[in-house]
Order: sequence, then structure tokens, then C-alpha cells
Amino acid sequence: MKSTQLFNYYKKLIHKNIKNDYLSANLEKPVVEEYKLFALDTITSQHLQKDNYIVSTMVVQMALNTHDQIFKTFPKSDNQIMKKQQLTVLAGDFYSGIYYHLLAKAKDISFVRILAKGINELTQQKAYVYYRDFEHSETFLAEYEKIETALLNKVAAYFKMEQGIDYLDKWIMYKKLKLEWSKFQNSETTFFHQLLLQNVIRDNSMISLEDVLLTMLNQTKKSIKNYHGELPPQFDVLKQDFQQEMRKNNFLHINSVLEEGLSK
Repeated sequence: MKSTQLFNYYKKLIHKNIKNDYLSANLEKPVVEEYKLFALDTITSQHLQKDNYIVSTMVVQMALNTHDQIFKTFPKSDNQIMKKQQLTVLAGDFYSGIYYHLLAKAKDISFVRILAKGINELTQQKAYVYYRDFEHSETFLAEYEKIETALLNKVAAYFKMEQGIDYLDKWIMYKKLKLEWSKFQNSETTFFHQLLLQNVIRDNSMISLEDVLLTMLNQTKKSIKNYHGELPPQFDVLKQDFQQEMRKNNFLHINSVLEEGLSK
């Protein structure tokens, strides 16, 4: 199955399980992180019940992401904002309930336990990162990576993929930063951007945010390029994906330089 077909297939499956007419009418459609779908498909590729593992993990990830959309402070007098925040809390709780329902049907208690452990670790890490000031972006990046990869690490360990977890973490973080960089370039402000501005960047400027995002992206890219550990065969698809992106970026860079030279 090609990647586009893969994403569409799982997105339909996920949205089918979390469908709620009232929430759909009052809140934006929850975002399905495609790079995590891709990673989960890679990790579970040799298992017959992979659909259930992938959908369950993504639904609980969406529940945790949804709770991040709640503002730390907002005007109590604004009833419309308060209603939206309350619905966002309910949506996150609703997705969590769907996750437990899906895993209960699968009757895989050991997977429930390991994912519950991942949820607990992720929640604790959020509390540590979200309410702390960081002196250096490198420290922030290392700590935030634990949030981004907590659930997938547990799934990888469950399916005996511990050997590739370090590479998986960097690949996931690279995809996350690439997405955040793209949104920044399109003048979109995200929760991640706000977190950097609040906890890392002292002058609260967009120029500093641009510098920090680009530095973290290049740092993560370098970590993947310099990775020399042995990987499970299933991870070849992740390596190929990264290598294709590097070739594409090099091609675009060369074209940009040529165009700039011709215009002079």
C-alpha cells in the first residue's frame, strides 16, 4: 500500500471510530499526525491485528494532543471561549474512552498496560517541560523529544523493536520539527511555537523563534545522518523516507542557487 493510500485508509478508520456529531459541529476536526501513522505501520508491519494497535495508539495520542489545545488562562467573561475550552476537555476525554473501548475489544491486556505506562510517562514529562524555563534550546529539544516519542517507544518495545528506538526517536522528532518549520513559514502559530516563545526564547521575537526552529531542525537532521547503529529490517522504510527527503532538499537547494545566479 502506497503512503498516501495508507494515510487515507487509517484516517478513515480513526475518524470512523471517533465520530461524534456534536463535537464535529462545534470543534475543528482533530489532526492525525501522518508521520506517527507511518512509524506505527512500520513497527507493527508483521502483525495481523496491526490496524487495532495503530488506531488505538493514534486515538490516545489525539486525546493527549487535544488536551494541549486548552489555554492556561483565558477570560472567564468570554462565554464562547469557555464553552470551546470545556468542549475541548470533553473531546480529549471522549477520545480516551474510545481508546479503552478499542483495546477492550482486542482483549490484549499486556498492550493496554504498556500503553498506559507510556501515557503516564508522557503526562509527567509534559508537566516537567510545559512549566519550566530552559536556558538552552538543546536541553528543551532533548526533553520535548520524550513527550513526542513516549507512546511510540512503548509500542516499539512491545513489538521487540528496542534496537531501533534511538533512530525512531530522531526520525519522529525530525518530522515534527519539519512540520513546525513549515507552519512557521506559512505564518501559522502552533502550541509548539508558543511553548518555545514562553519557555526558551527570552525576547519573544519571531526572528529568534525562526533561528531556534532552524537550529533544532538541523541538529536533529545531523543526528539522523550520523546514526550508525544497527536497525531492524522494518526500519529500512524510515531510512529510505529520510534519504528521499534529503535528496529532494538538495535538488531544491541546487535549483534555487541556479535560479538566483541566472537572475543576476
